[in-house]
Amino acid sequence: HAHGRGLAELWFDAGVKQSSEFVQRVNDFVRDRLPQTATCHSCANMKDAHAVSWMGNELTEMPYPNWNANDGTCSHAGTPAESGYGVPDGTRWCPAHCDAVLRRHFWFWNNATYNETGNLNTVSRLLAMHLTSVGRGCNMILDMSPTDTGLLQQNDVDTYAGFGKGIDVLYRKSLVATASGMARGESVVTLPVAPAIVSRGAIEMRENMTEGQAIANYTIEYCSPSLLRDSTKDGLISCQQWKLLPTHNEKHITIGNRRIHYFADDAVTLAIIRVTVGTLQLASGEFALPHIRSVTVYDWSDPKLDRLLDDILNVN
Repeated sequence: HAHGRGLAELWFDAGVKQSSEFVQRVNDFVRDRLPQTATCHSCANMKDAHAVSWMGNELTEMPYPNWNANDGTCSHAGTPAESGYGVPDGTRWCPAHCDAVLRRHFWFWNNATYNETGNLNTVSRLLAMHLTSVGRGCNMILDMSPTDTGLLQQNDVDTYAGFGKGIDVLYRKSLVATASGMARGESVVTLPVAPAIVSRGAIEMRENMTEGQAIANYTIEYCSPSLLRDSTKDGLISCQQWKLLPTHNEKHITIGNRRIHYFADDAVTLAIIRVTVGTLQLASGEFALPHIRSVTVYDWSDPKLDRLLDDILNVN
């Protein structure tokens, strides 16, 4: 349930596998009664459902690349993980969602396991799970189980709250530079950054997919202040030598709703970030037009962030 927006998702665990007549009845209910914004999990056999699909594990390790398009039954669902999720030339829009548990690996409360603290994911671990799910274009779903009193355990609540604060610190308060509002067809985004030595940080990219998912590869480069070149002829600033930004969290293929890489191998002096994208080739032989929604850079150099980044820095 989305706060203030009514039902967000109807979830049929493992799908609706009864008779075709019953499936049709559920399809009609989903079509007629659910809000247009609601999604339906494991509803690939319902032609009128806004289907979303499981991606093959409950660890929020989203298979990559991640294409939101799929075949008619959403069968390209991340197994094996090496094949990625979805297909670039799919006929049905079927985004993945990444479901996970707050406690490893318990979906429902019981007195024995929930009095333990060792199975409770730490805030640092949850932030790494966010990176490998949301940071690969997936929707992260995290459970929270009430006790037999109908209430929530305080340490569960505190961990959830800490996770939210960690997201705020890493992806809002650590902002260095951002660019948005790029025109459709624009394949290069150059983002000036206040010159600073960044020992570790992150870059977040988002794709506008109102016309479909088109970006199929990209490069991320940076320019140091010492390599900037000011052209007196036109007043533009260019770079004498672009260098690839050393990033982690999978390869550079799809972007989708949200793509996050972190960098932490070497201290880099950032003056400009440049993102260049390539797109799918259509059946006509032409290439699809890219539509970059935004590019944002975050600085995680502050040692005070160490406790939040312990698990993120282990993501390859």
